[in-house]
Amino acid sequence: MWWKWRKKATYDVVEYWNQREDPNSKIPNERNTKMHIDFVKSNINKADKILDFGPGVGRILPAYNKNNKITGYDISSKYEERLLKAAGEQKIDLNLIIEDKVLTKFSFKNNEFTTSVSISVLLHQPPEHITNIMCELARIAEKVIIVSWHDPKIPYDSIDEKRDKTKFCFNHNYKEICEKNNLIINSWDYKSEIKQVYLIYGKQ
Repeated sequence: MWWKWRKKATYDVVEYWNQREDPNSKIPNERNTKMHIDFVKSNINKADKILDFGPGVGRILPAYNKNNKITGYDISSKYEERLLKAAGEQKIDLNLIIEDKVLTKFSFKNNEFTTSVSISVLLHQPPEHITNIMCELARIAEKVIIVSWHDPKIPYDSIDEKRDKTKFCFNHNYKEICEKNNLIINSWDYKSEIKQVYLIYGKQ
């Protein structure tokens, strides 16, 4: 089971998802899922060209219109069959790209997409990856839609030798990352009851 992975000495993003049996540690909260879908749907247009960064099993696919051009980008093929089946059921034409490593630069062109979407994914990116990923998502798309775990009451993770290397959920300071990297926050909504931030940002 996935929790046995935590006994390992280090956290490797690709290896973690290759070994985890399901992308959700428990049955997904239907209310949160509906909120995520509604948030994405309300911030995209019918003909947008979309990159879904970390689509998993396709939980957010109902947010997309069949006229959207969807590219899915993931680092594990673990859930590929379930994702493509879900896309077929939703009548979504999904171009799935799978890399087996975390890239410092995506192969996509500047502004290749109208929108980058990443739901419940950035919390799994360690501090040494998060800034680059957020900047790359903004480079390749006109706007970026994010939902992520966030708790302003606890200290933010940093690159620190003392950090628990088995940790696989990270509380990032998204506002600070945007400010330091000339990324403009267009929308910010923190839902304290579920400790999630609903964020839309883009480049200057």
